[in-house]
Parts: sequence; structure tokens; C-alpha cells
Amino acid sequence: MRIRNRGAVTTLFLGVLLLFGMGTEALQAQTERNPGGDLQEQFEADSTRPSSSADLVSVETRLAATPVPAGQSVDGALVLEVEEGWHVNAHRPTFDYLIGTTLDWGTSSDVTIDDVRYPEPKRFELDFAGDAIDVYEGRAPIFFTVRPAQGTEPGEHRLTGRLRVQACNDRTCLRPSTVTASLSVPVAEAGATPTSTEDPVFEEARSPSIWSTVLPIVRQYGLFLAGGMLVLGTVLFLVVYSWISPEP
Repeated sequence: MRIRNRGAVTTLFLGVLLLFGMGTEALQAQTERNPGGDLQEQFEADSTRPSSSADLVSVETRLAATPVPAGQSVDGALVLEVEEGWHVNAHRPTFDYLIGTTLDWGTSSDVTIDDVRYPEPKRFELDFAGDAIDVYEGRAPIFFTVRPAQGTEPGEHRLTGRLRVQACNDRTCLRPSTVTASLSVPVAEAGATPTSTEDPVFEEARSPSIWSTVLPIVRQYGLFLAGGMLVLGTVLFLVVYSWISPEP
């Protein structure tokens, strides 16, 4: 009986040692797969990465003139500011899998916002896309028309807009986000005269640079323009050469 008890105790003791050894090996393997230093480095790396596209975009709303008489309209703008090193997709994205920038002011019975005009996009080449895409970067104003209804009561009318954006850099794109924008519209009685805010952003819109006018044409008809310039240059060269060349 004692021998059997000793055998049982020995077996139990060996089993405990075996389980303890397996647990130690598992713990060591888990530590090797995810050591404390690597976990800390991963946390620090994630903490510096933007969590959403909205973290990289700020917006500010402006009016070209105030107050806005009931039944009349003025220009408004949402100035989009994208953090340096990042950009958002243009309103009409280059590829189907990209989310375009879209501004939606919803509907209101008192003040209507329509005729939304997006800025001219810039061309940017992404490493992962393998081609140039249309983007907005830096400061990019979106213009629209603000029109109070004829019977709108004078006073402050606040509207809320939703700006849908997807931010990218030269390596990756973040998930799209919605940025909330607020616009305060001071409405005056019908027939009142609004005063210009003299905001330079509207002057830029009314007086676009020559490049903002020419570049879209060049982008669309570049090959035809280049071919035409080549033919015209060749003809002019032959004409001038025939004039200045000595007769045989």
C-alpha cells in the first residue's frame, strides 16, 4: 500500500512538473512573439498615426457680404485646409475605389445653399496607385451660393454642413471621414443692401490666375496642342529659312 501511494505521489509530482514546464514554455513563446519593447514601440507608432481623415482637415466658413437680404443671394465659401504632407481626393476622384470630397448642406426652408463649386484639383502621383490622381492639398476653398427665401425672418440663421473627405499621403489612404461645418447667415429684410466683407478668398475666385484657366485646357487637349505647336513651329521655320537662305 505504501509503495502504491509513493508511486501515485511520484506520478502526481511528475505531472505537476510537466504542466509547469509546458506553461513556462508557452509563456516564454508568448513573450518572444510579443516582447514588451515591441509592444511599446507598436503603441508609440500607432499613437503618431492619424486615426481618421478628419484629423488632417480643418474647415472655416465665410460670406462675401453681410447681412444677406431676404430673396437675394451672396457667395459663400468653405475654406478647406489639409495638413502638410497629406491631401484629399478631388470631388470627382480619379479611381472608383477612392472617395471624392463632397459638401452637403442638407435642406432648409429658410436659407438655401446651392451651386456648390469645387476647386480645380491638382495632379499627384501615389506610390501605391501607379498613376497620377486628382487631389486637393493645402488651402482649397469650396464656393457656393447662399439664398434666404423671400419670407425668411431677419436674424441669425445657422446651417450645418457635412464635408466627406478621404485623406492620403504618398504611400497610403486613410478611411474616409465626415467633417462638420457650421455657417451663420445674418438675414436682413428684403431690399436691404449687403456690405462686402472684402474677404480675399472671394477676390481670388472672381479673378482666377492665368494658370487656373489654361491648365485645365492643357490637361484635356495637351496632345492636340503639342501636335499643333509642333506643326506650326515647323511651318514657321521653313518659311523663315526660305526667306533668309541665299538663292542658288
